[in-house]
Amino acid sequence: MTSKKLDIGIIGLGGAGRAHVSRFRRNQSVRRILGYDIRPGAVAEAGCEEAGSLDDLLSQVDAVSICTPDHLHLEGIVAALRAGRHVLVEKPMVASHAETLELEAVL
Repeated sequence: MTSKKLDIGIIGLGGAGRAHVSRFRRNQSVRRILGYDIRPGAVAEAGCEEAGSLDDLLSQVDAVSICTPDHLHLEGIVAALRAGRHVLVEKPMVASHAETLELEAVL
C-alpha cells in the first residue's frame, strides 16, 4: 500500500497558525505547507510557501488548518468544504449559535 504525502494549507498565521506549521513540518506524511494570511509578511514569517489568495490555497492542498480569529472561522470552513478539502479548525469551531446553523446548512 502506498501512502500519499499531503499538501496542507494553513489559513491564518498568527501564533496558532505558526504552531501548526511547526507541527506539520515534523509530520512525515506532509509534503508541503502553504499559507494564507491577509497580513503582509505573515506567511514569510511563518516560513511556509505563500498562496496568493484563499482560492489559490484551496486549489493546491488536500487539507486545511483554520487558525484565524474565532469570528472568521466560518468563512474558511465553508470555503474549504465547498472546495472538497479536509478541515481542521481551532476551537471554538464557530463563534455563535447562528454560525452553527449556517455551517449545518452547508453540511
